[in-house]
Amino acid sequence: MNERRADLDMIRVIACFLVVLLHVASYGMEVKDPTTADWMIRDVVVSLARCAAPLFFMLSGVLFMEREISIRQLYRKYIARIAAAWLLWSAFYAAIDVIAYLGSGDDPLGYFLEKLLSGHYHLWFLPSLLVAYMFLPLLQKLAGNCTTQELKYLALVILVAVIGKSTLDPFLDENAAWNGFWSNFTVPFACIGMLYFVLGYFLYRNRERIPAGKAFWLYFLPAIIMIAVNTVCAHASGSHSTAGNGYLTLWVLLSSAGMFLLLLGILAEWRPGESLRAVIQSLSAHTFGIYLVHTLFIEQVFRRIGLTQDQFPAIVSIILFSALTFVLSYLVVWVIKKIPVLGHLVV
Repeated sequence: MNERRADLDMIRVIACFLVVLLHVASYGMEVKDPTTADWMIRDVVVSLARCAAPLFFMLSGVLFMEREISIRQLYRKYIARIAAAWLLWSAFYAAIDVIAYLGSGDDPLGYFLEKLLSGHYHLWFLPSLLVAYMFLPLLQKLAGNCTTQELKYLALVILVAVIGKSTLDPFLDENAAWNGFWSNFTVPFACIGMLYFVLGYFLYRNRERIPAGKAFWLYFLPAIIMIAVNTVCAHASGSHSTAGNGYLTLWVLLSSAGMFLLLLGILAEWRPGESLRAVIQSLSAHTFGIYLVHTLFIEQVFRRIGLTQDQFPAIVSIILFSALTFVLSYLVVWVIKKIPVLGHLVV
């Protein structure tokens, strides 16, 4: 796997920037009129960048599915770090919410505990990654011992029972019979990590079967469907809609797989020079921290210094705020990492 290190580092950096791009474009989108050009542009960007978090999961699948690692080491080195990061950053964002949004008549401790336990919206990634790591020994046995026919059967079951349900949910949400039936087969949101973990591993193993040209359309066409579904549902309801953007929908699954294969294909022969390689490796090493930090700038810092996205045309503000957020988050994480012991534990 060492010869792929530069490739995977670059994909990790791209995935991290797409996360920032996604959250910048979607910030405040729920209060915008879906018939405006601003909302439509943001819908396009959000749908095209929806593959960001799945890319992270798929990269982890590539790196860990064939790694020999004891359960003790798995918990001490990886699971403990993710759990600590989730607890610390949930507490941090909960404290920010208490300071920023709590009214004078509210209970600060109760509000803090509520926010702490529910976690900030973007921190969903950590519990889902945690679950994937916890099940890693079993996932490795599954991948190594199942026949091709058994794996195809498993993929079919997941496609029908999980992906199919999530894809159709937005259109059948008002149907009591549909909701009543599926309420007996609820799939935990945390299982998203496991699904993309395994998907990334198998895509990587079979990456040469799908050329970059086909991978592009596998990414792009489902993204177009996401855009269309969101637009149709938003216009029908008269309000913001993310009906096509669920991580377990067929559209996001295919688009994410396409982007992963596309990047693997493009970067297959990529050999960066020493200087560029050092930059990419540094950015890659800080992506976990950037993921944790970046929403602070989007939600709090910029608006408190009087800098808002509404001051610029939509596409300009998305690009400007994404680049600024990414760079500032990197600098903050770089400083935090300099703190002895705590720095590497937190970010």
